[in-house]
Amino acid sequence: MTRPPRFAFLSSPPLRRALQWSALGAALAWCAWIGWIAWRGTAATDGVRVYADAEAARARAAVWAEPEELALPLPAGRTLVSAAPSPDGAWLALALADASGSTDLYLAPLDPATGLVRDTPRALAPLNSSARDEAPAWAAGELWFATDRAGGAGGLDVWRAKKGRTRFEDVGPIAALNGPFDDTDPAPARAGGECVFASNRPRDGAEEAADFELWQARSLDAASEPAPLAELGSSGDERDPVLGADAQTLWFSSDRDRDQELYRARFAAGAWSAPERLAQLGSRGAERGARPDASGFTLSYTRRAVDADAQWLRARSIELWQVERALTWFEWCVLAALVAIAALAWLGGRGGHFDALYRWGVVSVLAHLLLAIWLQRVYFAERALEEPLDEAIQIRLLDDVPPEPSPAPLPEPTPEPTPEPEPQAQPEPLLEALLDPRPAEPAVDAASAATALAARPTPAARSGEPLELQPRRAEASETEVAPPA
Repeated sequence: MTRPPRFAFLSSPPLRRALQWSALGAALAWCAWIGWIAWRGTAATDGVRVYADAEAARARAAVWAEPEELALPLPAGRTLVSAAPSPDGAWLALALADASGSTDLYLAPLDPATGLVRDTPRALAPLNSSARDEAPAWAAGELWFATDRAGGAGGLDVWRAKKGRTRFEDVGPIAALNGPFDDTDPAPARAGGECVFASNRPRDGAEEAADFELWQARSLDAASEPAPLAELGSSGDERDPVLGADAQTLWFSSDRDRDQELYRARFAAGAWSAPERLAQLGSRGAERGARPDASGFTLSYTRRAVDADAQWLRARSIELWQVERALTWFEWCVLAALVAIAALAWLGGRGGHFDALYRWGVVSVLAHLLLAIWLQRVYFAERALEEPLDEAIQIRLLDDVPPEPSPAPLPEPTPEPTPEPEPQAQPEPLLEALLDPRPAEPAVDAASAATALAARPTPAARSGEPLELQPRRAEASETEVAPPA
């Protein structure tokens, strides 16, 4: 009885044809994979994860990190509407709403090192009114805001207040920006002279209000007419513009796609570029009021989720560097193995020695392929093993070891003299006067001091009346906040 050859099942025509075409298809797919790696070239990473959008990363070399929520202690019954940090990072101007939806302006101190609020915001009584007061923005020595109080041109108008030594003063509307419709969300340039704001005034002179869009005033003179930024408009509302420190970058929010999201545009070659949506900062809520710092690498904004109060968030721009996607020996070995399997499967159909070569060749290729995959987890040492040190452990038989003499007893340590405690320094006369407001008395010895202390009557006994504590004088009013120095 003839014994069948080993791995005879591999010689069956259906299996051989299936292996032939599958190996050939896998080889072609692997060639496509190698070509894709060579075409992509590089990827972008921040050291934590790899970013797939290499083209955008190569152009910007930075992405926005995951935003963090900043602690913002609010007065009872108030919710956040908008927040505007001052250019020096020392103050935060806020618009807070009450239960009825009426808004007022508030001011809170910031920690310049961390950018966090140090105290509960307090109302800006000199600037608030019984009407709506909202959309604060900082300018050079001024605080701008929107209000619908009496004295404006109608609807919401843009007002400003100059910062004095102890309070805000010269509060009044800016006639060059206001009209009979709603004019709000002022964004003055830090250097002054121009302003971008949001307005629902119609372009064609119609009597009905339109959607909110962005307008720009090159000058604040009454004779100057604002012009719409048509290249940034859409069928939705554009709100909350903010000019960057160079006045060449404009941040704003828009609901052109879905909810309010943050956008950015750049002024170059005499025109504004197409708005770029900051998708990394988006969510299912409404993002508004982007406020970049002076560097442009840190952005604070507000987010209002559905059926929730607004949050004050901060996102930082993180730098990326390039990672080369080079082809290694593993990719070429896999390609060679797939081509070899396809060739052996084609030769195996000719019978004779080709059939045996096919069977053993397939087994060999598969074994080497598994070995190559295993070697992906093996790291070879780049240097030889270190020689043992001279102080290595040596083993000797006890019979060969001569008896060692008993060690001499160690001398008892001589006790060191205990240092005497140093006399405590007496407080200086000035410090003692600060701790105790009574006038300093001449120094006396201990016995005389004890006799004088026993004979001294208490303050209540001297006056014949009970002792009362003086109440502390109030340091500042709680209803009025002085402007930042």
